[in-house]
Amino acid sequence: MGKVDDLFAMRWVLPEHNQALSDYYFEKTLVEKPELEEDEKAEINRLLQESLQLDYAITVSWFKPVREDLGEILTFWGWLQRIDLANRQIKIISDEDFWWINLDQIVKIEA
Repeated sequence: MGKVDDLFAMRWVLPEHNQALSDYYFEKTLVEKPELEEDEKAEINRLLQESLQLDYAITVSWFKPVREDLGEILTFWGWLQRIDLANRQIKIISDEDFWWINLDQIVKIEA
């Protein structure tokens, strides 16, 4: 097959097929939510408490569900401003933005 045949073949892709291919490749990038061990949860708790008391910046990674049990891991760097135990959330801020992050979705914290 020559270059000319390839060019014509690409023109005959229906928009629905193009969307289906795009969705397929997007779903391949999604991951399952990681299950944390008890010691990992304890380490996250310790880092959150220290960050709040000593006022140092942390990097928080959390799971954002996208489809059913699949999602993506998001990361944000900033200072922990508040721990809301009633709603099970933390508020982390930086110079440009802030996030409310569900405690149950946190997968990793780095100091």
